Amino acid sequence: MDQRPDAMSRRALLKRSGGVALAVAAGSTLSTPAAAAAAPASDRFIQIFLRGGMDGLNAVAPAGDPAYAAARPGIAVPAAALLALDSTFGLHPALAPLLPLWQAGELAFVHAVGNPQNQRSHFESQDAIDCGVTVSSAVRTGWLARHLIARGQTGAALRAVGIGETQSLSLQGQRNAVTLRSLDNFRVAVGNQDRVAFERAIKFMHTGFSHPLAGGGIGTLSALAEVRNLQQPQYATSTSAVYPDSDFGKALRNLAQCAKGPVGLEAATVDIGGWDHHTNLGDHVNGVFARKLVDLAAGLTALRTDLGPLWADTTVVVVSEFGRRVEENGDGGVDHGHGGLMLVLGGGVRGGRVYGNWRGVQKGVLDHGDVPVTTDWRNVYAEIVASRLGNGRALGTVFPGLRPSFLGLVNAR
Repeated sequence: MDQRPDAMSRRALLKRSGGVALAVAAGSTLSTPAAAAAAPASDRFIQIFLRGGMDGLNAVAPAGDPAYAAARPGIAVPAAALLALDSTFGLHPALAPLLPLWQAGELAFVHAVGNPQNQRSHFESQDAIDCGVTVSSAVRTGWLARHLIARGQTGAALRAVGIGETQSLSLQGQRNAVTLRSLDNFRVAVGNQDRVAFERAIKFMHTGFSHPLAGGGIGTLSALAEVRNLQQPQYATSTSAVYPDSDFGKALRNLAQCAKGPVGLEAATVDIGGWDHHTNLGDHVNGVFARKLVDLAAGLTALRTDLGPLWADTTVVVVSEFGRRVEENGDGGVDHGHGGLMLVLGGGVRGGRVYGNWRGVQKGVLDHGDVPVTTDWRNVYAEIVASRLGNGRALGTVFPGLRPSFLGLVNAR
């Protein structure tokens, strides 16, 4: 449990705010539209975390490898159903809406990617990714927080936003980060006739003395004011952007609201659960995994459409804590594995390629039955931080202990 003084101020204040969770900076101030509307010094970065361990082998399948079908007689995607990406890989048909992004060079995949330490624990592997370290590290701040701190404070109340029940560990340590469930419900739970008086009282209580509680209260008011400007009826999606009617679709719509509004958004995170398919993964048309991929593809394509010209300055990474084992189990699913799959999307991506040192899925090359990790996932993030987020000089701070080795995945700004 977070026992920092500013966390306690959030909790007390937000009992009156419908339980919405906030994390705001001591001394943060309301950003001005003029400052926020200026061209960004770096890309807007969005991390989408698929919690549970996505099966990258079925999402981007080694179509030409007979060992793939042999290892998964009940759940492998038939070669005829795959959408050809190159001579080795085919795209799951449920991800067909992403194919135009691939063809336009705005989507790339990184295969056989993961933590160099072979760790099949959900919690330890997720924490390692969020903290930007290996499993054995004692670092407990988030890599994205360290990046933002190294970039310097901006004063924007919505500089960093997380969509979910709790703050993403990747943002832990960045004080002016806001965690919310929905922009439309992000408000003080008092009547409109009482709101102004209530907020004036909170401001009076937190003004004139130096204490983390003071900064937390003022920062909360700043965040509420910024979000109020983004709420209906001011915001509408692009007429051609159709988000799926799911928690994921709603989260991405909220992120687009922040990105398109004058709030100085630099980083955002969203978590999607339900990717731990030990049983009944299903067929490539109606199975549970296929349905999850349909939701993922629909949300990503809607986000790209909604952002429009802002897409040129946006980088999206889809990550999971690990991949799945090559061989299906007796329950029609796949157990925890090692090497997995990452998706990288955006205007600066050198897309239309599957990156990584792919060695196949023959038994002789597997790592105890798993796809071996040939690309440290931190190198994907580090290249984005250096080339798209304008923070190459801080890589040693953002990813301690990493010796960067870039894939040529993105163009430099």
